[in-house]
Amino acid sequence: MTTGKILGIAYNVIPVTNVEKSAAWFVNHFGFNIRHPREGYISLFRDNRPILDLIESDHDSRAVFQVKHKKRWVITFFMLVY
Repeated sequence: MTTGKILGIAYNVIPVTNVEKSAAWFVNHFGFNIRHPREGYISLFRDNRPILDLIESDHDSRAVFQVKHKKRWVITFFMLVY
């Protein structure tokens, strides 16, 4: 095993039902750029940095888990309302 220092999170992977529709939403709301589109898989970048990978999933789960029967999300967003 090599040793080193973790410098940060490279990107996050999110399962979606429709990769093209989801990517369009993220581009529209966050201004991401689409790179490396493949069948069922799209990478979203900001400038030259990968941010999200959207992967089409046929499973009903989304990026959520449960704690004491309460849904929790693995990623949340905040917004400025004006």
